[in-house]
Amino acid sequence: MAQTTPMEQTGKRLVFEDSIEVQAPVQEVYRRFSDLTRFPDFMRNVNEVRPVGENRYHWVARLFGIKQEWDAEITEREQNRRLAWRSLNGAQNQGTVSFSDTSNGNTLVRMRLEYTPPAGKAGEVLDNLTKTTQREVREDLENFRRVVTGQMGVHPRDMEPEAAYHGNLEQMFGSLANVVVGCRRRQRRALRPRCPPATPEQSTQLGDRGPRGHAGAEDGRRARAHLALHHGADHAIPLG
Repeated sequence: MAQTTPMEQTGKRLVFEDSIEVQAPVQEVYRRFSDLTRFPDFMRNVNEVRPVGENRYHWVARLFGIKQEWDAEITEREQNRRLAWRSLNGAQNQGTVSFSDTSNGNTLVRMRLEYTPPAGKAGEVLDNLTKTTQREVREDLENFRRVVTGQMGVHPRDMEPEAAYHGNLEQMFGSLANVVVGCRRRQRRALRPRCPPATPEQSTQLGDRGPRGHAGAEDGRRARAHLALHHGADHAIPLG
């Protein structure tokens, strides 16, 4: 399970720290994470990370809800132990990820991200943005674990946790409503008075005047029309 520490605010920088245990050897985990071009596979707000030469990468991503682009450089790369980067222009940010073995052969991944929020964001708006970012950091690590362990079936940007949650609720309550309506209908049918079966005489009478009177009347009209056809107009029987 991911462990999240409280968000820190250092001057104008916001610092987020999170960790997760991945069920894979450290060599495999480091190999997957050190390929920055694969970040969009598990980071929901990262659209693209492409190398531009000299250990530098061009990023296209959303920070605090705003799409931005910037160049960043790798500042530290220690095989199977540590990876760090920082922006050179555009949105000010930097990240550090460390990897360590666990006693059961898994890998503990610790990530620290620092962002400078956009100007003019303050008070309640900034608080909401930081809470959202903190949740997204945790989700990114969860997605990374799924990618490494082969459990990732949907691309992060195709996931809408809140929409899916509300959709599931609507589906659940819709199903419950159908069940309730069905139960009420069965109760009404159970409480409805039941009439005994009709006798042959009653059935004959019902053919002309009962609930099926329309069908009986139609049969009578057909019979009278048949007699009129075979006996001529003088013997015709009114069809009314």
